[in-house]
Amino acid sequence: MKLSTNHRILLSISILIVFYCITGYISIKNLVESRNKTTKNSQIIQPSIILLSELELMIVTSKNYSSSWLNFDIREHADKKKLIRIHKSSYPQLINKIKVISAVWDDLENKSALKLILAGCDTLLSSQKKIMSSLSTMNAYNDFLLRVAVEGFLDDVDYRTVTTVEQLHALLVRLKLQSEAEEVVILKAFTSIKTTNIVLTILSIIISLVVAFSVYRLLKIEEQKNVLAKEHAISQLQRLLLAEKNKEITDSISYAKRLQQSILPSINAIKKRFSNHFIVYKPKDIVSGDFYWFKEISDKEVLIAAADCTGHGVPGAFVSFVCNSSLNSVISELGITNPGLILDKTSEYVQTAFSQYGELDVKDGMDIALCNFIRSDTGVQLNYSGANNSICVVKKNKLTVLEATRQPIGSGKAKEKFITHSILLDKGDMVYLFTDGFIDQFGGPKSKKYKSKNFYSFLQNISTEKIDHQELLVNKEFADWMGSNFQVDDVMVIGIQID
Repeated sequence: MKLSTNHRILLSISILIVFYCITGYISIKNLVESRNKTTKNSQIIQPSIILLSELELMIVTSKNYSSSWLNFDIREHADKKKLIRIHKSSYPQLINKIKVISAVWDDLENKSALKLILAGCDTLLSSQKKIMSSLSTMNAYNDFLLRVAVEGFLDDVDYRTVTTVEQLHALLVRLKLQSEAEEVVILKAFTSIKTTNIVLTILSIIISLVVAFSVYRLLKIEEQKNVLAKEHAISQLQRLLLAEKNKEITDSISYAKRLQQSILPSINAIKKRFSNHFIVYKPKDIVSGDFYWFKEISDKEVLIAAADCTGHGVPGAFVSFVCNSSLNSVISELGITNPGLILDKTSEYVQTAFSQYGELDVKDGMDIALCNFIRSDTGVQLNYSGANNSICVVKKNKLTVLEATRQPIGSGKAKEKFITHSILLDKGDMVYLFTDGFIDQFGGPKSKKYKSKNFYSFLQNISTEKIDHQELLVNKEFADWMGSNFQVDDVMVIGIQID
């Protein structure tokens, strides 16, 4: 039976309405699902990641404060007050928040992992309390046997800190993967909605064309071409806009990667002034809190430094940008070349950089070994100053350790000026700059720290080898010591042979 024009129009409109209802139902269903996933991600998973990251930072910070409790017999020392505050309020409050939000987790494996982590945290804080209670009076610091026992507690704190942080990191990785999975589901839902709308639009156009053909048989073909041309122009414009957006995103990602590498000096520039040198640089994560720094003052004078900023990974990298910028500003603005004076001013700059964002009690900063090499007819004069980072000099197979000033750059208020040491170097002498990553690495048969004494002896033993071979030996020694353990911190060792 042949349908009349009116029947065709009614049938076409009916099909269109039915299709709208079906696609509307699918769209609403996908929107509800994506809303639920978004709510879970934004109100449970992401806050959990933030709280666990805060716990990780608090664990590492309390470990450092525990070291201060052992090393400083000052009753009102700032780090002691901060450790007491962590135990009395900060830690319990944070744990309560974590327990509240973890109660709604639906992943039993994550809950089990969190239970182990919280138990480890309680054990860690118990060891810290042993240190605090053992050294609760000034007289206790004069008891040698007691200090030896407390050092054992501190080693336990270090070990448990590393273990707990490793467990936290694993849990954070799982949560981040779950967050990404939720985002994938959300993206699929929106993609489905987009696909449905595209199909609906195409079908609507087809049905509308059928209706229009039935009603307006005499429409000119030229008008149809104009409509198609307009649609094609819109499609081309959309493709151009999409291509432009993709280029902007690609450029941003490429620029971010360059920013992470921009603070490190050119190896060729260093090699030009020190033809015999090596740099062993092993970030714990993709980016590092450690960085090496180099500045040419004149044809006969250069500065080189090995720096270790608070934390590692992304947080450490962010702090390194501030510290590196402050170091460059001191040189460019003040023209100072004495290492001790440079560190004094750099500490002030770092304090100012953080305090301008309301951070009056600055907790972030860096340890650094800064060397000034000045060539003359009689040899090379080395001027050195350090903030918690000593250096080693080997002359004729005799090791000399130039001690650093025992205070960091930026973190806390400086109590004294940074001391500058000077020594005259001859051809063949070795100078080693390093951060504490190698020394603090757990490994060996008893999974203990490498320790400074072993590290200094190792450097003295390899100092007579060719510079390329020294680099291989440093890498091998670190790998052999670490074994199956995980890397606990960023590692950097710089060796310079005077030529």
